[in-house]
Order: sequence, then structure tokens, then C-alpha cells
Amino acid sequence: MVTGAPLEPGREPQSRPTRLQRRYWHLGTLFWILYLLFDLPTVVRASQPGARTTVQLVLLTTVVGAYLYVMWRTPADPPPPRRGLVIAVMAAVVVTLVLLRLPGQWAPLLVLVSLSLAVVLPRGHAVPAVALAAVATTTLSLWQGLPAATALLHGMQTMIAGLGMLGFLHLLGLNLQLVAAREELARLAVAQERLRFARDLHDLLGHSLSVIALKSELAGGLLAADPDRAAGELHDIEQVARRALAEVREAVGGYRRVTLAAELGGARAALEAAGVRAAVDDPPAGLPAPVEEVLGWAVREAATNVVRHSGATGCRVRFTEDGDRAAVEITDDGVGTVLAGQGRSGRGLAGLAERVAAAGGRLQAGPRPGGGFRLRVELPLRVPAA
Repeated sequence: MVTGAPLEPGREPQSRPTRLQRRYWHLGTLFWILYLLFDLPTVVRASQPGARTTVQLVLLTTVVGAYLYVMWRTPADPPPPRRGLVIAVMAAVVVTLVLLRLPGQWAPLLVLVSLSLAVVLPRGHAVPAVALAAVATTTLSLWQGLPAATALLHGMQTMIAGLGMLGFLHLLGLNLQLVAAREELARLAVAQERLRFARDLHDLLGHSLSVIALKSELAGGLLAADPDRAAGELHDIEQVARRALAEVREAVGGYRRVTLAAELGGARAALEAAGVRAAVDDPPAGLPAPVEEVLGWAVREAATNVVRHSGATGCRVRFTEDGDRAAVEITDDGVGTVLAGQGRSGRGLAGLAERVAAAGGRLQAGPRPGGGFRLRVELPLRVPAA
């Protein structure tokens, strides 16, 4: 239970109390029995006929047994059946003990009824029920002939016990909500990390495998006409495959960081292998590492899309720096239909959009009016911490 009112009766929390919390609950349940019985002049301390002693023991055992039946399970456990009926029987037995004028102060036993009402009833109904039990305790104590001060003390005891139980249940509910929220945050963190890892693998392997596929086609076409150049292309395929393997290993180890210089070199090689003329500007000097990393992801994703989807013959990578912001813009002269969220390329652009948003930047992607496709990523030079 992560949201909503704290631990109302009848609600099932998502987190269960620990063994130590159950132990404390049971000790608190037994405390009130021992406290009340110690305060009562019981049948052991009063000389009575055997029949009256038996009646007292039976009625007292009934009260204690009913109280334990209602209270032994924690509020987070499934409740026992017919608890309301059991509480009514408990209250009737206490009243019977008082009306029979048996020796002893039996009215304070309504404390057990007050505690049970606080656990069983919803909070809006429990408060007036506890107040009614306190009034009943005071009235029965006066009817037994006890001094007014003692009767009021018994009534206050019943009221304080019931309201204290309500406060304890509220704190218990908040604690269970906190535990459930912490578990939910842990699950969300794991899911977010899985999503990040899947996005990284997509970005890494999509680019590298595209280059391998293009160079493989080129090498296959050159085997008969130019074996030496085909061998060079095969060597490049080996290097790209080794680099992709190293990047995947680094990603698995959690140490990988994209660098803008490496991505520009990889993009230039991929575009040239695909027969696309590449015009790549030098990036601004002194960019912060987080900014370089996001710009590197932008160059990688744009180059991958140009190679795989655009059918372009030319591509331009241009950098700008204006005050406290840096931007990269990649344009091509292809068909201009690769939109974010459309087709298989949409996953890469969606992942790039998440990175840019996390860095406090802005991404623009879409067809150019004169033909081709344009991807622009603009970032503040002070990237917020992740």
C-alpha cells in the first residue's frame, strides 16, 4: 500500500510486518491483560462461595479469550471472522460482571473492548465507539459505588487506551507505506537501469552492425575486381567488430563513456563506407564531458540513420557554440522520412531524446523543407546532474 489512508481496517497492505514487529504487537496485546488483572482484586484474593468463583473465572476467561481472538493477529494480517460479534460478547460479559456485583472492579475491563474497537472499526467510526466505551466505563464504575474520581480515572484510562491504539495504527500504516514505497522505488530503479542498458546496447550495436553490413557488401563486390581493396574492407570489418565487442563489454561493466571525437571518427568512416560524402566540422574546444557524451550519442544516432534509412549521397555535421549553449546539427540530402517514433529507427531517436532531456537540452528531428533530413541537438554547457 503506497498511497491512500494509513492502514484502515479491512485494507491489505503490500508490505507485511517483520517478525520483530509482530513480537512487539503480541507483547503489547499481553501487556493490557496483565495490567488489568494485576489491578483487579481477583477471586484468589476474595473469599466467595464455589459457584460464584466458577462464574467469575468463566466470565473472566471469556473476556480474555475474546480479546486475544480479536487482537492476536496484527492489523496487516487477514482478520479472523466475526470480530464484531466477538467484541459485542466481550462487552456484554463485562457488563454482566458489573451487574452481578461480584467482588472486584470489573468496569476497567472495558479497556480491552476499547482497544478491540480501535483495531476493528474504521477510524471515523472508531473514535466515537472508543468515547462510548469510556462513558460506559465511567458509568459502570459509579454504579458499582466507586468514588467519582476513581470512576473518571477508569473512563480516562479506557479513552486513552483506545485513542493510543488508533495513533499506533496510524504510525504502523505510515511505516508499512514507507516500506512499500521503498520497495517500489527499488523496483523502478531496476526497471530504469534495464531500460538504460537496453537503449545503450541498441545504440552501440545498431551503429556497428550497420557498418559491418555495408562493408561486407562492399567487400563481396570487390572480391573479383579488386582483391586487395576487398581485403582492406575485411580488415576494417574485423576492427569494427572488435570495437563493438569492446564497447559491449564496457557497457556490461558499467564503465563505458561515449567520446565525441571517437564518434565523429566512427561516423565519418561509416558514411564513407556507405558512399555518402561526409563534411564534418571540428567540435568546439573545452566542452564539458557530459555535453560531449550527449553530442557524441547524437552524432552516432544520426550517422546510423543516414546509413540505414536515408538513401542520402551527402551528409553535413556542423557544430555551434553560443554563450552558455552548444549544439550539433546533422543534415543529409536523402528521402527525409525518418521521423522519431516511426519504424525501427524510432527507438534510437527516442533513446536519444531521453538523453537530451536528462541533460536539460532540446532535440529537433524531421524532414527539411528542401529535401533530406535534419537532426539538431542543443545543450546547455552546464548539464544537470543525473
